[in-house]
Amino acid sequence: MTSAFTKYRVASLLLVSATMFFVGAKFDRVFHPHDEQCRKNVTFVNQDVVCGKADVIKKTGYIETRNDILELIEKRKKENGIVDASVYFRDLVRGPVLGIREIEEFAPASLLKLPLAFVYFSAAEDQEGVMGQKINYVGTTTVKEQRILPRVSAESGKEYSIEEYLNMMLVHSDNASYEVLEQFLSDSPGRITMRTETFQELGLIDPKDRAASDTSLSH
Repeated sequence: MTSAFTKYRVASLLLVSATMFFVGAKFDRVFHPHDEQCRKNVTFVNQDVVCGKADVIKKTGYIETRNDILELIEKRKKENGIVDASVYFRDLVRGPVLGIREIEEFAPASLLKLPLAFVYFSAAEDQEGVMGQKINYVGTTTVKEQRILPRVSAESGKEYSIEEYLNMMLVHSDNASYEVLEQFLSDSPGRITMRTETFQELGLIDPKDRAASDTSLSH
């Protein structure tokens, strides 16, 4: 019985060894650092890790970059160019991050134009012709409050497509276009619901939601 068990054990070990050798050889062929086919097959992940040995990350490079950014922030403060600043950086290929007061709270201001654009981009995926829809611009109450005037802005009495409003809003930070696009969503329950859902998916507090805003201030 012992002899039979030993033979079974040896045969099993040989089978496992042969399997590991085959798998190892196969993976060595598929995931070789210079295998172009491997890199074509892993478009959305880190190719250096999957297709071969990853490069050694030079951590000191990120420390130097962080110090340079801190120096720049302090310089701008002394010049009265800024009051304060936060920075968050992540290397999307190799992973390391660096942050400078990255969890500080700031008023989003013109950054709110980006999620508003997402609402329209999302709508355009489901509804053909959304971007070409025309809206007449009759004036706005926010232009006078814009400290840095845009190079290009919607002009009263003219008609623009949603795509043109989005372009002026995103490229030139035009508050007039922002207000028009906000109002267009508010005029329809369906569109305003889509706006709310987009903000929630992005994890953003909707400035129009007073309850959410008041709750956030309590933290």
